[in-house]
This record gives sequence, C-alpha cells and structure tokens, in this order.
Amino acid sequence: LLHTHYPQPFHRVNALEKLVRTNGYRMLVSYDTVLSQLLSPHDDLIRLDSDQPLWNGFEICSTLQQARKTLDADAEKPVFFYAQPMNVHQFARNSLPSAAAAHWRFRPGFNNRIAHAVNQVDACLGGFFAYLKSRGLYDHSIIVITSDHGDATGEFGRLSHSGSIFPEIIRVPLMIHLPEKMRARFVY
Repeated sequence: LLHTHYPQPFHRVNALEKLVRTNGYRMLVSYDTVLSQLLSPHDDLIRLDSDQPLWNGFEICSTLQQARKTLDADAEKPVFFYAQPMNVHQFARNSLPSAAAAHWRFRPGFNNRIAHAVNQVDACLGGFFAYLKSRGLYDHSIIVITSDHGDATGEFGRLSHSGSIFPEIIRVPLMIHLPEKMRARFVY
C-alpha cells in the first residue's frame, strides 16, 4: 500500500509527463509496477527493463544498454530518460560480479557491499556519458542523478531505511549536469 498514496488515474495530474509530451520528447523509462500506475498508456512510451519481472532486478548497466540501442536507432527526437536502478539497494538481485568475484579491495570503514555496487554504477554511468559525448549528445543534455533514500548500515546502531528519517536515510546525492549554454542562466 505504500505506493498507492496518489490519485487514480495519476496521469491526469502528472505535470512532468504532460510537459515531456507537450514538448515532443520521447519517453524512455525503466518500467516497473509503480510507473505502470503513474504513466498514461501511450504507444510511444518506450518501456525499458520489461524483460525483468522483479523490481529489485533493475540494473543500471542493462538499462543503459537498452537506452543506447534506442538512441542509436533514432536520435533525432529529444528524449526524456528515467531509470530507477536497484544496484545499490539492500535487496538488489542482478548478474553483475559480486565483490568477491570481482576481487574487490575491501575498504575499512565502508560498507563494502555498497561501495562495490556504487563503483559498478559509476563505471556504467561513465561509459554512458562517454557514449553521449561520442554522439554529440552530452553537451545538449540535462542529466540529474539522485536517490529516493539512503540506507542505515549500522554506523549508529541503525539498519535499513524503511521506518526512520535519520540523516543517513534522508540525505541523498543530487548531481545535475547542465549544458554549457544554460549554465549562465542558472545559479548552481
């Protein structure tokens, strides 16, 4: 029931979707059970990760490969791309090499499962940004990277993320890349 705190059908009040469609963007989304309730059913919606039956199997490297294939097929129309990968989530299930299989050098003071997963995400994002640069798309893209929540990993005797609003849960990254021509108009 946690994911039903919004009016049904939601697409009638979904301002972001309305803006994206009004401005002629193609929508590429990691289509999970939540987005299936939030987005209106349009034929031009490109559903990524549709081969993944479980939400905790959404994995950024795979999602970015699917996005690349779509961009390779047609890069003329602007794109709104949304993904909610679960690589770092405590319940993540994917086929990427584990820390042990990847010969990950453990780092004292870190949660090494999370550090290894963040490293994998970083490598995949870096590869995708290199792809965007090679296609001349990076300098014309707004890119936002954030998280829906953090995780308590035992530092203060707390674990998980689903019942508290401690700093380690609510302080999340927010990174924004703006095209150079937009930077002069915004304070960041």
